[in-house]
Amino acid sequence: MSGSRAFGANAGYAINPARDFGPRIFAWLAGWGDVAMPGVHGYFWVPIVGPLIGGVVGAVVYDFFIRDVLKARGEQPEQDVEPEGRTIKEKPET
Repeated sequence: MSGSRAFGANAGYAINPARDFGPRIFAWLAGWGDVAMPGVHGYFWVPIVGPLIGGVVGAVVYDFFIRDVLKARGEQPEQDVEPEGRTIKEKPET
């Protein structure tokens, strides 16, 4: 709610690009021009790129800071989670 209030006016409420970006591209191709992509200086790409960068930053922060703290405290990972991220071959259930 606060995100739409804070960024709604300059982003055209582009909070969910999966729902919002397709119609904007269609409107732009249909000839609506700058009306289809409102915002300051082409702001439409920020809600698309922001979560991608945030995901990478979050993974790096976890790997370098949080994981080591959890190991130092003696926290054990859940049984179905591979601790180092290696792919394991699952056996089919019979």
